[in-house]
Amino acid sequence: MSIWVSRNDEGSLYVRFKYDEQMVMKIREILERIYDKKVWMIPFAPESIQQLQTLFEGTQIHVDTVLMKECSLFNHEVHTKDHIPTYPWDTSIQGSLIHSLQLRGYSTKTIKAYCSQVHRFHTFVQQQSTWMDHEKMIQSYSLHLLQRNCSHSYVNQAISAIKFYAQKVLLQEGTASYIRPKKEKKLPYVLSMNEVKLILKALHNLKHRAILYLTYSSGLLRKHLKK
Repeated sequence: MSIWVSRNDEGSLYVRFKYDEQMVMKIREILERIYDKKVWMIPFAPESIQQLQTLFEGTQIHVDTVLMKECSLFNHEVHTKDHIPTYPWDTSIQGSLIHSLQLRGYSTKTIKAYCSQVHRFHTFVQQQSTWMDHEKMIQSYSLHLLQRNCSHSYVNQAISAIKFYAQKVLLQEGTASYIRPKKEKKLPYVLSMNEVKLILKALHNLKHRAILYLTYSSGLLRKHLKK
């Protein structure tokens, strides 16, 4: 059994593990612990960290690299080989993302969209209770969006934003496979013969009817109605 620990933006720690009744009973002994959205949160304080290590002695504790640098209380017994991919998001990171996008000439609309996409991705990651590497995390989030009936163009934009954020802001090395959904092809709306007859009969003015007949015979009626 393993647990994964990372820091959130609210000054506390996320603690994740696969559901186990004994593990739940242990973490409930930590004062001021909170369970919200499939993740446990404990105070980022020496007392809480030491209690966590004592309660879960003999259990593999995986800590993200950012937290390892900030807190020396996680000693050599902590397993860092398979650390949690961390995706920090705060005003400083957002500022770095905006600055990087502006330097490359992205439009204001795109910058706003990318910031929103990364923020939503950050929220999704914090809600996960199982460990995934960067590639699997992206794929899981992409599938999550598709299952929510988001358009393929929306998902592609999310992947582009996350890729830019990871490579240009977090300076993550490596070549993750960013699998993108194929471009959607929507069939045009075609009027049935009955619909065309109803439209033509709706006009009683001979001049207007002649214009509509000419429009339909030229193939422009469908485009006009679609607009």
